[in-house]
Amino acid sequence: MQLAKSTLAKVLELAPDVVEPYLTLAAVYMETRTFDQALSVGEKLLAVRPKEARAHRIIGRALLAQGNNAKALDALKAVTEQAPQDASGYYDVGVAYRKVKQEAEALKIFEKALALEPVMVAAVSQIVEILVARGQPDKALTRVQQQLQRVPNEAAMHNLLGTVLFGQRQEAAAEQAWLKAIALNDNLPEPQLHLARLYHQRKAYAQAIQQCELVITRHPRLVAPYMLLGSIYQEQQVIHKANEAYQQALKLQPTFALAANNLAWNYGEYGGNLDEAIALARMAREQAPENPQVADTLGWLYYKKGEYT
Repeated sequence: MQLAKSTLAKVLELAPDVVEPYLTLAAVYMETRTFDQALSVGEKLLAVRPKEARAHRIIGRALLAQGNNAKALDALKAVTEQAPQDASGYYDVGVAYRKVKQEAEALKIFEKALALEPVMVAAVSQIVEILVARGQPDKALTRVQQQLQRVPNEAAMHNLLGTVLFGQRQEAAAEQAWLKAIALNDNLPEPQLHLARLYHQRKAYAQAIQQCELVITRHPRLVAPYMLLGSIYQEQQVIHKANEAYQQALKLQPTFALAANNLAWNYGEYGGNLDEAIALARMAREQAPENPQVADTLGWLYYKKGEYT
């Protein structure tokens, strides 16, 4: 990553009026959470291209990530002024309005984004969040259904519908919405994971496992299906398979506290190596110091080993 940063910085020195390296370098800085550097890149681009909407976007998103919400809102509004047909610009403004607690304005601006890009599921999701927080779940459901009339073949919108229905405890309808999403796009992991959780909740373990394995086949770098598999096998007392799932989650995300904690507990409870269990529990504690479950696991393992002080 450092090599990419230095290479792109050199490109900017050689060709300061070319836009693309600024965008790439800013994206790298945002990904590595060095927001001040991303902000600097945006400001340099703006100095070279004063009417470049993407420069304002870099600045606005960096400020938003820093928590400087009011200034971020001003910068992101400039994006919509420079690029009034860019739906993502309005979406970003809506997010900024939410950050400054102007929910009514956020609703209006998300609707503008959807007028330009009807398949923007993220904008509908933001609207749903606002309406549900206001105590208007029925209105939220209606809004998703309205958008589906405009984009009936958008799998992610059906997935969102399922989530809203499940939140209203309409489980059968939610299941059908998620199945519809999968029928439209069987490479989308979210509805399959939602179904797996629903089947797990119903104790339909075989179906839940099948959904998890389908997600793993298509998305082997995702942690979530392994964690869910671990929970399912744990509940069935198939501990060696639960451990395999948690181990795989840790391979993908070595500092994942929940996977480490669950694995440590199983090692301690079912005859594993106590030293390894304690090492895992300590790592989990470092990553999640406020989690009482993690603290309990570590304390229990020390007690089990006879280390009371």
